[in-house]
Amino acid sequence: YAFVTAQTKGVVYKINARTFEVEKEIPMPTSNENLTSQEPHGIRIAPDGQMAYIAVLKGRGLGLLDLKTDTVSFVPLAGAAVQTGITPDGKLVVASLYDTKQLAVYDTATKQIKNVDLPKEAKGPVQMFGTPDSKFMYLADQGYYFGQPTSEWVYKVDLPKMEVVKEIKAGSAPHGVVVSKDGARVYITNLLSGDVSVLDTATDAEIN
Repeated sequence: YAFVTAQTKGVVYKINARTFEVEKEIPMPTSNENLTSQEPHGIRIAPDGQMAYIAVLKGRGLGLLDLKTDTVSFVPLAGAAVQTGITPDGKLVVASLYDTKQLAVYDTATKQIKNVDLPKEAKGPVQMFGTPDSKFMYLADQGYYFGQPTSEWVYKVDLPKMEVVKEIKAGSAPHGVVVSKDGARVYITNLLSGDVSVLDTATDAEIN
């Protein structure tokens, strides 16, 4: 199956990856009865395939989609969530909070939420990706949308310490993030400069 968020409609589509048919529309739970849509946005599936985690933009929360029952529960967050990420060990789920300039960290065992404050210069975090050892998240601070200035920074977040330990310059409006399987490189797609930044994790510097 493939799971796709429909932001305006406020549902998650469950698509059969063999027949390419939509088998189900999964509604988002209502956190605010005045909202016409929670606006589910970024979605990531856990390494064990049991859960999917949804960034809820307008509803300001984290959607927990049980892939066995196709039901969603809701965890409130401090800000508008754009994207989610999961550590390879499956223990931590993160969500970028665009308006509050934070990274929310959800512990799947304790069900507790903690927030990592980004540098005061942050413009608006979007996508992220974890290192193979599950110790760090590389988070793209894009800005540009929602009336924010454009950024050019990527933040390295130390998850055990719950803090930003490195600010790395990339291109204009860094957006997508992927860490290589060996953890040696980070690849950043830059929305406005139209290129890809390659970061060396040994030095945390752009090499291309």
